[in-house]
Amino acid sequence: MEDLSEQSDIHYGTIDGTAIQTFFREQEVPPYPRMYDFMVKNKAWVNSSVEGVEKVRKSYNIEKGNHRCN
Repeated sequence: MEDLSEQSDIHYGTIDGTAIQTFFREQEVPPYPRMYDFMVKNKAWVNSSVEGVEKVRKSYNIEKGNHRCN
C-alpha cells in the first residue's frame, strides 16, 4: 500500500458509497489519508464494478473481450 500511495502513474479508486470508500475517507493512519486524497483529486469513484472495469479498459485502450495488455 505504501508503494502504491507514493506513486501517481497507476490510478485506483473505489465504488462510490461503499464501506471501503468510507474506510479510506475516515482512516487516519498512513498511507490511507494520502490514498484518499489521490482518489478525490482523480475523481476515482465509480458506481459499479462494471463501470470500474470499463474505466480501466478505456484508459488502457483495451477492447471488450481482449484481455491482452500491450
